[in-house]
Amino acid sequence: MRVIATAIAGFFALTGVAIAQETQDWTSNFARIKGGAVYDFKVGVDGTRVSEEFVLTHVVCTDGSKTLHVMLPYGLEDNAPDGKTTLRKVGGTYQAVFQAAGAKIRRTLELKPVNDPKAHYKRQFMMKIDADGPLWKAMTSGKHDAALLLINGPGLSLGIESDAKLDAALKSCGLSR
Repeated sequence: MRVIATAIAGFFALTGVAIAQETQDWTSNFARIKGGAVYDFKVGVDGTRVSEEFVLTHVVCTDGSKTLHVMLPYGLEDNAPDGKTTLRKVGGTYQAVFQAAGAKIRRTLELKPVNDPKAHYKRQFMMKIDADGPLWKAMTSGKHDAALLLINGPGLSLGIESDAKLDAALKSCGLSR
């Protein structure tokens, strides 16, 4: 996965796609890669421009598979210091509970590097998720707090904005939102 992320970052840097849009407080990109597609959504931190500091949501789909690899816009720094968390270290990974569609869903998370000096987090949580599952549906529903990562008090919202580039990435892998 690291090789794919590095290749994609290089693609965006070489083509100038991301550079042209980084004067905004958010930007999104979509690219086809061998065997799939990648979608990146960057948002500036606390009102800054993406070119200054950003948080990343990263989605990778594979042709013919309903499994998505999703990098969440959160890292270990977001874990509640007062113990109100479901995050647990299990070997080399983490487990956490999500809430979506009235259900609690436990998922394995990995900390993955974000290879950009402008990234707010140097490592963010990544998980595998079913494109037809309740968690992905809640994350892409457009409803505030429809999906929560329960690691900080009442939970951290996991909404993914409606975006034609995300739709194009998913469609190119044979999926839809």
